Amino acid sequence: RNTAVAHPAPEQAGARALAVALPTALAAIICFFHLGRFGLWEPDEARYAEIGTEMLALRGYLIPPLNYVIYIEKPPLLYWLTALSYRLFGIDQFAARFFVALSAVAAVAATAFFAFRTFSRRHALIAGAVLATIPLFAVMGQVLTTDMLLAALMTVATFALFLHWRDGGAWCWIAYVAIALGVLTKGPEAAILPILTIAI
Repeated sequence: RNTAVAHPAPEQAGARALAVALPTALAAIICFFHLGRFGLWEPDEARYAEIGTEMLALRGYLIPPLNYVIYIEKPPLLYWLTALSYRLFGIDQFAARFFVALSAVAAVAATAFFAFRTFSRRHALIAGAVLATIPLFAVMGQVLTTDMLLAALMTVATFALFLHWRDGGAWCWIAYVAIALGVLTKGPEAAILPILTIAI
């Protein structure tokens, strides 16, 4: 029995890297452009930014505080990431929005990778570029809310579940992690929607 492990040809690996890297770079340019140059302009932005600040001030990360009162309207993952970003970059608008912009870039990278894996390099380039340049997507990639982080995690979960259904392997574990993080971002819809999509 032949037990040799098949590896992708260097040309294929290079094509995949390029097909994912180009849309990802475009998304990074769009989402990080002037990220910290404008104030917190949407009510949720100010609320979530303040929660991260108070977590840092209180050195308490388990239960989110708002105006130094327990605030448990939503799960805490975005608040944790915001507090972590403040620790890394200091407390400002760029740090508050950093993980949201990173989530948008990750969603584009996942889309391009999935399109390459299931279709072709051309599809990957087009799909990633189209997603990165959708005006609402670009705007939400610079707004501190749970929506972009949830969208990115659900994107990864849905694609990974499909690849596991088609190819098997360890894709299901990537989906499980993404779903778990999605539930920690906004609740059970992060599990219901990807699983229902794949079930259909």
